Amino acid sequence: MKYSQHSFEAILLDAPLKVFLTEIPHFSTQQLTSCIYLLQAQEHSDAFERLKALIFNIKEPLRLEAIGKGLSLHQFLNLLDSISMQELPSERFSPLLVGFTPDLFQQALNRITPKQLLVLKQESFTEPLQHQITLCMHACEKLCHEKEVEILNIYQMIEAIVNEDLTYSTLAQIEKVLTDSKKSYEELLNIIDQALAITWTTNRLDLITHFNQLKEQIHHQLHQKIGSSTSLDQHANGLYENLETKLYSIFGSSLQDSDGAIEGLAKFSIWYLPNYWEIGLLPNIAGSEKLELDASCGEKERISHRQALFNQVQENLNKLHLYQVSDLKKFQIFSKGMAKEFIRKNRHLLVQKQSN
Repeated sequence: MKYSQHSFEAILLDAPLKVFLTEIPHFSTQQLTSCIYLLQAQEHSDAFERLKALIFNIKEPLRLEAIGKGLSLHQFLNLLDSISMQELPSERFSPLLVGFTPDLFQQALNRITPKQLLVLKQESFTEPLQHQITLCMHACEKLCHEKEVEILNIYQMIEAIVNEDLTYSTLAQIEKVLTDSKKSYEELLNIIDQALAITWTTNRLDLITHFNQLKEQIHHQLHQKIGSSTSLDQHANGLYENLETKLYSIFGSSLQDSDGAIEGLAKFSIWYLPNYWEIGLLPNIAGSEKLELDASCGEKERISHRQALFNQVQENLNKLHLYQVSDLKKFQIFSKGMAKEFIRKNRHLLVQKQSN
């Protein structure tokens, strides 16, 4: 029996469940796949019940494979729950897996729960599952190679940093690349762990060996090459150490963390009163022309005025909690532009203190 698109959708979504069940045998394999897509977009509360009814009432492998082709990640995980709770016969699972997209299967391994994983372990002797695991292994191998290239690209990105031109926005982009890369490594490692958990229940020593080798490679890339940032109990390593070293290089080996922040600013060519005014450390001075007293004032008075302004610069650095070079590092101030942006964002600290 052929259906128009309208009548097909009406039967699938709007007809009573009993009517829907009587029409299932007449659906073509293409329509069965379409059923799954429609049920994904379906907001009715019984959408998943209709999906289960569809699977429960079909036994032919080819028709179940057609259903598997259309399954979303969410539907697939929910079906694992249903099989776990014996709401669906386990023998329906292998044909569904034949049609299920390998990319989604890998995503499923990253999100799977212990109960859902148990279903896969129980099916590990079947060829459809072992085939999915094999495809997963090859995909992980490819990703492992791609990530080696990714690490090199990030390293080159860090080495290309020019401190004088660095902005908070640029630094945030680099840090995001690092964070995203680390997260993707962790997800890949989790996928391999789940695949190994399934593979250990088979006699496939080839798969076990390959996944163990991949796990070792990914673990090394994650913890040694990507590494971690400085924390209370450890120094930075890997690419995080490369980034830290590159950023801190602006201060050179001549300055220590305990040296005054004003000494650190000198590394950005911030030496003179006009420089301090430009970046916002003298907010009470209306214009740069006010930094010097006019010629009618005596030299002693002019020197005293300049000294008062230098003192004000130091006071304002303290108000901004910029006491030492270590504070410049803490607040990620590695260029003149970053110093200016930091002061602008925290100008309220200067205004508030001065008004009290």
